[in-house]
Amino acid sequence: MLTFEFMPLSSPGIGRRLRIFCVAGCALALLCATLALISLFYAGRLLYVQDPLGRANAIYVLAGSRADRWLEAADLFKSGYADQIILTAGSMDRAEALLRGRGIFVPTEAEAARNALLQLSIPTSAIKVVPRRHATTVQEARSLRDVVISSGLGSVIVVTSAYHTRRARYIVHRELEGTRTRIIIRASRYDEYDAEQWWRRPTDARATLIELAQLALCAVGLGQ
Repeated sequence: MLTFEFMPLSSPGIGRRLRIFCVAGCALALLCATLALISLFYAGRLLYVQDPLGRANAIYVLAGSRADRWLEAADLFKSGYADQIILTAGSMDRAEALLRGRGIFVPTEAEAARNALLQLSIPTSAIKVVPRRHATTVQEARSLRDVVISSGLGSVIVVTSAYHTRRARYIVHRELEGTRTRIIIRASRYDEYDAEQWWRRPTDARATLIELAQLALCAVGLGQ
């Protein structure tokens, strides 16, 4: 008859190995937490990229801000970096749809930007509004692809907010692959986002955390 002998858990050898395992596990967890905190500290710098500015055929303004993006486009236009400004509009929310259903005109952000650009002495002929509405950066990039192909644009300055530049660059380059169009990603100088100390202001912190999640989704092919 076979018999088995089990070493009691209170054995000095097992107890020592358990202590070593626990200490090593805690050290590894502490190291991972430290690396995560360091990564978060530099998160703003990760999100922000800026391409060298140069002359282009058009300035393409992504939707998503009140005024800083199209104001940057106006300055670039007046500085001679392009002869055309192309504006995009975000998606229509439920309240706006209800107002329009009642016959009340609510200008899109692109229409409001166009009116402001005209007041800044930008010629009417130099302003184009993409007619469709966009819910994501991917949709805006696809509209840009359509414009590039139909108009034969060889180079475009894409204007957005600082925290959005990394993801915008990735998506725009992906969607315009094969067009040979030179893309220049430009953050608005009027954007108040602080990439160095993004955690100090609630708006910057919220934008950073949301954008990090969106960037992670892009990395696995799910980002919008």
